[in-house]
Amino acid sequence: MTWERSPQPTAAAWTVLAVLAAVGCGDDTTDGGGGNGGGNGGEPQGGNGGEPQGGDGGNGGEPQGGNGGDGGGGGPPTCSLDGFNDVAEGNTPFDATPSPDGCTIYFTAYDAAAEQAGVYSTDADGGSGVIALEEGGELVSPFGIATNADGDTLYIADPAADEDDSDRGLVFSLPSSGGTLAAVAGSAGLSPRSLEVRTEGGADQIYFTGRTAAGLPAVYKLAGAGGTAAALFTGETSSDFSGITLASNGDVYFVDTSGTTSGAARIMLLESGSGDATPLALEDLRVGYPAGLAITLDDQTLWLSGLDPATLTDVVFQIDVDTLTIVRNTGDPDTLTNFSESAGLHRAKNIDIFAWADSRAGAGGTVFAIQP
Repeated sequence: MTWERSPQPTAAAWTVLAVLAAVGCGDDTTDGGGGNGGGNGGEPQGGNGGEPQGGDGGNGGEPQGGNGGDGGGGGPPTCSLDGFNDVAEGNTPFDATPSPDGCTIYFTAYDAAAEQAGVYSTDADGGSGVIALEEGGELVSPFGIATNADGDTLYIADPAADEDDSDRGLVFSLPSSGGTLAAVAGSAGLSPRSLEVRTEGGADQIYFTGRTAAGLPAVYKLAGAGGTAAALFTGETSSDFSGITLASNGDVYFVDTSGTTSGAARIMLLESGSGDATPLALEDLRVGYPAGLAITLDDQTLWLSGLDPATLTDVVFQIDVDTLTIVRNTGDPDTLTNFSESAGLHRAKNIDIFAWADSRAGAGGTVFAIQP
């Protein structure tokens, strides 16, 4: 299957394997939530269907019609996957994230042959092939990607992008359907690596790992519309912050890839409203780069894109937040245990579906979709 492009210049010459076993995927985030109820009340669920939350209820709580109360929504559409699944193979993916409903996978990658980086998407069922949303241009090393809650905007962290000849990075925004790549004002010079997005006060807020002007690792918060980045936490020179995820109560978890004396990684917790981050009591965590970290919808389990400490081959660590017990998930033992460049990982906003990248798996990199 060949990679295709949304209306953009330059064609991609990558070939992908899209064999994701998926059932029940909607067309997009506006598919199938509430049905065409509401109105005069014939549908018990009400709603105008198109909206992910079910739309406007109208009249008609009563199944037999009439002037019932407000119709409800059908809930956001979601997809259903089966364990570990290949989404795309080829070149070097850095990071991957699902759409809010889990039905589309977005990822960043680098095409060494064409000497250009890009942002790509594919349906979770692999039906559309891989589409290039943006290639080349200002992108250099797009290490991080995340969607907003509505799924209409992607944010990309590129620590090597150049706006002022400093080569110290930018955060970009990009419509998830393709369009104009735009630098987020206030992100220049902060070497952004990994990022996650949350809606606060009706607006996108970007949380990302990067570095200060003095070169110290830091965690930042920046409005998606641009502004002044606030440093939430600043580390020491021996640290290197990468993957980041957000709990529903405002806690921030992130990965310090080199913060221990042994050179292993550690997961840091920056509690909501706190100015100090503390490491979780976990030892000998090995990770690839960029590191990937996500948390389940119930805030109970952290997923860490890692490496087995004995074999240094791929593993996804599943860590209980309360007990810190770890389950090592290697998926198919005949494949993942042969891979060794674990990279970015994110969870869909509305469902526990995860997208995960390995920069060297298969013929130069693989993007996976995972549902426990």
